[in-house]
Amino acid sequence: MITTANRLQGIDALKGVAIALVVIGHVIQYRALNGDFFSHTYTFIYLFHMPLFFFISGININMKHYSGVSFRKNIRRLSIPWIFWSAFVFLFSLNRAAEFNSFESLFYLYWFFPVLIICHVIIFLSVWVSQFVRLNLSFPVASGVTFGFLYQSDYLFSLTAFHFVFMTAGIYSKTLYSMLPLSEGVIADWRAIVVILAMFFLAYWIFDGLFSNALDRLVFSMPLLLLLGFFCCQPAFKSFEWIESLGRYSLEIYTTHIAVIFLLKPFLDVGGVPAFVDFLLSSLILCLVTFIIVRGVKSLRVGEFIYGK
Repeated sequence: MITTANRLQGIDALKGVAIALVVIGHVIQYRALNGDFFSHTYTFIYLFHMPLFFFISGININMKHYSGVSFRKNIRRLSIPWIFWSAFVFLFSLNRAAEFNSFESLFYLYWFFPVLIICHVIIFLSVWVSQFVRLNLSFPVASGVTFGFLYQSDYLFSLTAFHFVFMTAGIYSKTLYSMLPLSEGVIADWRAIVVILAMFFLAYWIFDGLFSNALDRLVFSMPLLLLLGFFCCQPAFKSFEWIESLGRYSLEIYTTHIAVIFLLKPFLDVGGVPAFVDFLLSSLILCLVTFIIVRGVKSLRVGEFIYGK
């Protein structure tokens, strides 16, 4: 059975895997690595890695105790790093032939933050409405209305509608998981994540080309996320400390690594080595430099301001 006290270890590990996939995807994208392996890996990651963050956010939400204090804390935690790092990238891009030197391109770069903020607003309003409704149907109704009416709207609302479905799934998955305890013969550690991702990657490779729209992504991603969440929410889940550390700093790494890409882009081009070795070294350099910067900044007084803690 799931217990709140013991669940964080597995969830941190899952967030660590998610942020590692984000970094890997950006290395393939900005290094323009070619080949079937990189092409399939990149597309596979982008099928589910951001929905995974929203799914995890849903798991971490307790609807019964989601108060105004919780809401304001979440908004502050998301809005401050969004504004700070967007301004940093924008100022760095001025007078350069950079890719993100306009407000529109910056929104595309950091879309995760406004979308997650809107999701929290919907959740807070749902909790508030439920105080006046005897049957607590406000949250699933809000989810259905959001997906149904906003999905075909503009870019921001379509992103919000799509990812809010995964956030809702994360919230209700806790009830499902609590009724499905693991048997002793099933692995409940980092190997479960590897096996599940390998199985779905193989399925994606076999059925390449079938995941071309949002509905296909939803159908493909939801079983994958539910399986990952099921194993990682078990009290006995075990993983490496460094994976959990990545998870604990996932939001900070997400905001910082994009700025690091712009600062170190020339140095990420290893060159003179096979493409796969280039890929591994570039990913390692980006992860290490980003993690060092995050730990260093958080140790300073300005760390609370920059990362919104």
